[in-house]
Amino acid sequence: MSNIVLKSWNSSYSVGVSQLDFDHQKLLEMINQLHKAMSIGQSKVMIAQLISNLKNYTLTHFKNEESYLAQINHPTLNDQKKQHAAFTDKINEFESELEKGNITLAMQVMHFLNDWLLQHIMERDMQYAKN
Repeated sequence: MSNIVLKSWNSSYSVGVSQLDFDHQKLLEMINQLHKAMSIGQSKVMIAQLISNLKNYTLTHFKNEESYLAQINHPTLNDQKKQHAAFTDKINEFESELEKGNITLAMQVMHFLNDWLLQHIMERDMQYAKN
């Protein structure tokens, strides 16, 4: 169904903040789990539940990350909020397209989610990483 390359967590993604690293790892696992469910043709009910779980955990993580950035008065806080809002919009788009039965577009959004998360960690989140 898709040639997306699933990524596994590795230490190069670490920002040095244990809760945020845990969140990032969990989000990556959830995206991979969702992709697998779509690829093997899981029921719409199962996929809808996975999307709901991903959306809820994403919102929790964004609150954790934004709270941390506010606590350390990091200058990227507003940019992070914008990035997080864009990601949340894409999850909503993904959910909407799946509800409409548009699997092709849904898989394109799946590619975006996977790529966005890793790129966001490596480019944006590394700006506050503890070395």
